[in-house]
Amino acid sequence: MEEQIKKTFATPEGCDLVVENIQGRIDVKGWDRPETEVVAVRHQEWAEVEIHQEGRRVVARTEDERGPGGVLSWFGIKRVPAVDYTVHVPHASNLRLKSVNGPMHVAQVHGEIRTNNVDGSVTLDSIADQVICETVNGSVRAVHLEGEARLKAVNGKLQVQGGKLSGLTAEAVNGQIAGLGRPVAAHGVVAAPLLLAGLHDGQEQPSPAPPLRRNQWRSSLKLLYTQTRLLSMGKGQPQLFKLNSGLGG
Repeated sequence: MEEQIKKTFATPEGCDLVVENIQGRIDVKGWDRPETEVVAVRHQEWAEVEIHQEGRRVVARTEDERGPGGVLSWFGIKRVPAVDYTVHVPHASNLRLKSVNGPMHVAQVHGEIRTNNVDGSVTLDSIADQVICETVNGSVRAVHLEGEARLKAVNGKLQVQGGKLSGLTAEAVNGQIAGLGRPVAAHGVVAAPLLLAGLHDGQEQPSPAPPLRRNQWRSSLKLLYTQTRLLSMGKGQPQLFKLNSGLGG
């Protein structure tokens, strides 16, 4: 039986939000109100949900079961609480989102954004300032980002489109990285160039960008690297690949 829990807190611009979930969706969107609204839908009546405010920080957390189901876990049987979170925050907010199993979606927020997911996809839409996003099993899709971003997927695809980034680190261990370019596979490693056309509001440039020198790396998203593994050769040492689309170094 589903149950909805809704709480609203007065929060200023630049407030902090922490969401920690075990199983279920996390959806965070910015709005124009000076408050944070958390709606949690728990799918079992025994699922424990904690939502509270600590100064300028709001915390929403799914608690691991410590009741009768904990005894069954000794025999490898454990009930897993499933909760879906829908949260609205002021546009200027800092986010810390963690999940074990379930998708994440973050939109229209600017601040320090950190997402960590074990099993599930992550979608970032219209995010600004600083983004650190990691997932183990799932894809990462980033649209219209501004500022700096660090994206990592172990088993999944990284896709970046639109936006104006001053810095980007994109890492895929077993998957592909794509902008508007065509994926390229070499020696069992799937990688793809992030074209400039995919990183400047979706507008293609009429000609390839000129080569950049090393002293320009920090201030421009023109030269990107990805760290991957040589899967077909079975080697454990990561290899560094230069992603280029008519770019030089």
